Amino acid sequence: MSEVVYRRYCGLDVHRDTIVVCVLPRVGQSGTAIRKVYRTFRNDLTRMRGWLKLLKVTEIAMESTGVYWRPVWNVLEEHGFRLLLVNPAQVKALQGRKSDPRDAQRIAEYLQDGRLDPSFVPPQEIREWRQMLRHRLSLLQQRGEVHNPIRDLFETASSKLSSVASDLLGVTGRRIIEAMLAGQDSPELLSWKVRGRLRKKEKQVKESLKGCFNEFHRMLLKAPYRHYQFLSEQVQTLEAEIERRMQPYARQIAALQTIPGVDQIVAWHLLAEMGPDMSVFPDADHCASWAGVSPGSCESGGNSGVAAPKKGTSICGES
Repeated sequence: MSEVVYRRYCGLDVHRDTIVVCVLPRVGQSGTAIRKVYRTFRNDLTRMRGWLKLLKVTEIAMESTGVYWRPVWNVLEEHGFRLLLVNPAQVKALQGRKSDPRDAQRIAEYLQDGRLDPSFVPPQEIREWRQMLRHRLSLLQQRGEVHNPIRDLFETASSKLSSVASDLLGVTGRRIIEAMLAGQDSPELLSWKVRGRLRKKEKQVKESLKGCFNEFHRMLLKAPYRHYQFLSEQVQTLEAEIERRMQPYARQIAALQTIPGVDQIVAWHLLAEMGPDMSVFPDADHCASWAGVSPGSCESGGNSGVAAPKKGTSICGES
């Protein structure tokens, strides 16, 4: 005769330094909830996992609190638990009086009652893609912030190169900056560094460089330009690693690039944010809604309206 397996629910109230754990009695059995507090060091999380296994917990829910849920999820993932990550806004909408022990029990009770909607948490491989791509966006943002002091320094020295070149730190701009840092200050010689479409504006480039750029400006330019080069190298290294890791999905990436406006970088982001397995979404409408590109609906007092889609940011981050 097979052993009866009872479902047992657990709620985790996750904070930076502590986790309040609440385990409910097994379904169909009487008893009181068991609570325990753990620290968030790796060894403590491992002990928590052992304790939950000892209690034969089957279902665990936690809120997506910043980044603090991630190490907890990593410790519990693939150890026989059914994990649910839930939106804090949903729990907040349901809860009453607030305290950490009460929050953990409330999460467990909502889980047991089926009142929680799980968030999509992709496998570890895809989570790593996300982290790398989001780090790439951060690097591009930092690089954009370095661009402004360099532009301002040129303006201060009455060098109007940014008025002629659409991108001061494009190929031509970098060649001119490197020559200036090497000691070159002749507008005529610097204008020979022009490349690409700017060749047609060589005379304008020469005029724009007739400023008062001197040793003082050269000294101030070195640090931000080196920082810009460093960030550019980091972006290139990261992109090479992302491309290597996504090589097994080259067919899906190529298919995504057939969509108008989708290049390789955008295809990477689409794959990392939604995953290569579309079966996790019931249909295309659910996928669009999860991605925040589908307007919602709201109804009150018999009047229905359309809610605006989620606000997003540039998926590429290119400046």
